[in-house]
Amino acid sequence: MHESGALSKHVEPFFGERFRDACRGDLWTTFRGANRPVWSYGNVLVVIVISKLRKKKQPTDFYVQKLAIADLGILTFAFSLGVIKEKAPFNWVFGEFACRYLYAAPEMFHGASVWFIAIIAMERYSK
Repeated sequence: MHESGALSKHVEPFFGERFRDACRGDLWTTFRGANRPVWSYGNVLVVIVISKLRKKKQPTDFYVQKLAIADLGILTFAFSLGVIKEKAPFNWVFGEFACRYLYAAPEMFHGASVWFIAIIAMERYSK
């Protein structure tokens, strides 16, 4: 057993680890797919609202807007490529170009997101 949770203790004797892992993956994929429009709408709304500000923008506004764009990149690339990697781990269907250049895109967006969060924290701490 991998976990010591109550659910795994009840499910494993009847169905085994493979069934439990398959259900967990499908539930997670369904959760991500169902919530993607909400997350995308929220990030698009942040980008639009901050771009429409007419008053003097603070540096933090710029960083929050860029963080929302990085999150949109994560939603677009990382989740989509993650589902493809999960469902077909040994078969890349998009060709060599996508393998070389798009495969690294989620890591770039995750890195940008982390750095913008760090910059926002430093900006707020310095005030």
